[in-house]
Amino acid sequence: MSTILSESEIKRRASIEFLSDCSDDEWAEELWKLIWIIRYIMNGDEYPTDQAEVANSVVVQRIALNVIEELLRSGQIQAWFTNYPITDTYQREPATSSVGEILKRIATEWDALGREPSMCEIAAFSAAPNNAANQPVQPSARDTVSRTPNPDHRTG
Repeated sequence: MSTILSESEIKRRASIEFLSDCSDDEWAEELWKLIWIIRYIMNGDEYPTDQAEVANSVVVQRIALNVIEELLRSGQIQAWFTNYPITDTYQREPATSSVGEILKRIATEWDALGREPSMCEIAAFSAAPNNAANQPVQPSARDTVSRTPNPDHRTG
């Protein structure tokens, strides 16, 4: 079941949910999680169950990059680049370049995959250390959803 929402509403809800996830976790939240938050919202707060319900990948990528840009520019999250599966262990390095360069690297690596990133691929995000004092609008009950990540999300 799809719900028609504007991209700005999807981005708003995804930003709130992803920032909350980044703030609640001891470890960074990965890019794939943001993608699934967006897909969940675009599918009427349900996981897509088949290809017919899967949102357009170009739209998902655009919204994801917009969410990341907004949260990075506002100083609410920090980015980390991952090197898995290049090495046998999951490692991450802080992204120390400009927001524009971070976004370009994410987009370039995403496009090079030829599919949506999966677990441990490309980037992860965590709440910026100084974020406690400048949290954005708190999510309302309407914005907060309880989800269990779908283990079958990997397509590649």
